Amino acid sequence: MRRGSLFEAPDTRGGPLRLTAAGRPGPLVTVAVVDEQGRTVRTGERGEIVVRGSLVMAGYYKDPEATAEASRFGWHHTGDIGFLDDEGFLHLVDRAKDLIITGGFNVYSAEVERVLMEHPAVADCTVVGLPQSKVGKVLRHEVRQRLG
Repeated sequence: MRRGSLFEAPDTRGGPLRLTAAGRPGPLVTVAVVDEQGRTVRTGERGEIVVRGSLVMAGYYKDPEATAEASRFGWHHTGDIGFLDDEGFLHLVDRAKDLIITGGFNVYSAEVERVLMEHPAVADCTVVGLPQSKVGKVLRHEVRQRLG
């Protein structure tokens, strides 16, 4: 595995800055956001983040099955859901495996957790999807109350 920085550090010299973004792709990597068929989605649309370039790992050590699963359509699939904005900044939303489909709607557990954490009485929380016959999955949350 080769490691390196895939994203440039924010430009603090007057360039655009997105505090909620991971950054812009660096010069030695190409980043795209794709749908389930590997097609690039429109700017601002969510999908799986894929990367390729000289800084991207060649594969998983002694694990050809994991390498084949992550290396599809000529890209390394990160397993992260996100989107690129109109200025090329990458925004992370959640892990693909944490996507909860309920009643035909895509719900990202990290987004629900972020909203729950805004309440002053919440110290910590987690959100998961539990199987349910009518809607596919239902949301279940656990909250740890802030003391004091």
